[in-house]
Amino acid sequence: MAVEQSIVDFFHLYASRFSSGDVAGITALWRFPALITAGARSVAFEDEESFAKNTVALCNFYDGQGVTRAEKTVLSADEHYPGVTTARTGDRLYGSDGSLIIEWEHVYLLRREGSHWKTMVAVADGEATAWEARGTPLGSQ
Repeated sequence: MAVEQSIVDFFHLYASRFSSGDVAGITALWRFPALITAGARSVAFEDEESFAKNTVALCNFYDGQGVTRAEKTVLSADEHYPGVTTARTGDRLYGSDGSLIIEWEHVYLLRREGSHWKTMVAVADGEATAWEARGTPLGSQ
């Protein structure tokens, strides 16, 4: 079954906002409270302010690793209830010379609000594992 175009468009916008460091724009794509989990660590964000603070730190980490462009490809999406979908993305981050810095897979739980999707949960095990394998764990300089 083909992935709904609105989900593909949502993740294209999500990656575009990461590429430009648009923290407010990234935050606007989330529904609160929100949860990001990776392995044994989970962080809940009650509101936009706490989420934006975390996103600034993540964007700074990416900048420190030389990231200038993010790319997301929707690998699958499954609707579980009307307007509730899980999506798996293939994520790639590139440097200014166009070289691939790192890649992983991510899983999201999305809810449709009106005509737009919002992320409620992100399972970041793949990202955490990829950065660890690279020798630059998330949150390191």
